[in-house]
Amino acid sequence: MKKNLLLAIAVLCGLSGLAQSGEDINKLFTEKDFNHVLYVGPVVGANMTMSSGQPAKYDLFEGTGIGFSGGVAAKVRFGRGTENSLEGTGKLAAGFEVKYTVNNVKTRTDDNLKLGYLDIPVLVQFYPLAGTTTANGLFIEAGPDFAVLMSKSPKTLHLDLNEPYPGLQAIEYATGDLKGGDIRVAMGLGYNYSMPKVDLGIHARYYLGTGELSKKVLPTKLNTLELSLSLMFQTAKF
Repeated sequence: MKKNLLLAIAVLCGLSGLAQSGEDINKLFTEKDFNHVLYVGPVVGANMTMSSGQPAKYDLFEGTGIGFSGGVAAKVRFGRGTENSLEGTGKLAAGFEVKYTVNNVKTRTDDNLKLGYLDIPVLVQFYPLAGTTTANGLFIEAGPDFAVLMSKSPKTLHLDLNEPYPGLQAIEYATGDLKGGDIRVAMGLGYNYSMPKVDLGIHARYYLGTGELSKKVLPTKLNTLELSLSLMFQTAKF
């Protein structure tokens, strides 16, 4: 009788241990400690583009032109601002954008130079005040921008040299000779307004051109100042 009782107690203890182990294993797979968050969403903006120089001998460009951009952005926000903060609130983030950008450059001809680029900026963001209660969404960002020329107009820029150079004939610049793209340096700052599972971002970014439009025809570089808005949705945690 005692042996049967002891055997029953041992079986119950074993079953209880198995049940507890099963709960621990279940927690391991269902209650993960997430620290990083992936955001994806649309981004739109407006820009001002200016030339950093002029073609040889004659002034072609004047002032800045207004353009626009639009596309999709993705970023990963790493870590937590403090031990008690939500995941994805740390000091570092990294991401990229894929967008179509139209740059307009004012000229002294009847037409402005209009260039359409497939822009892919790859950026690292630093949040210096993460984990604080004041301006914790402020960030500084920098990285390369890979710009591929998709469209250009007009086909020819016709500059009348008789004004302001009396006695000279007109000169034409063929846009078909322009380079197919540029690798630019992107830098700027912004602010993220965090809401449940959504981030609204405001960006002020400067693109510094590193390559000339054309060494023979238009040996000048383009620089762009852009203001943009992004609406990023929390897509995954890891």
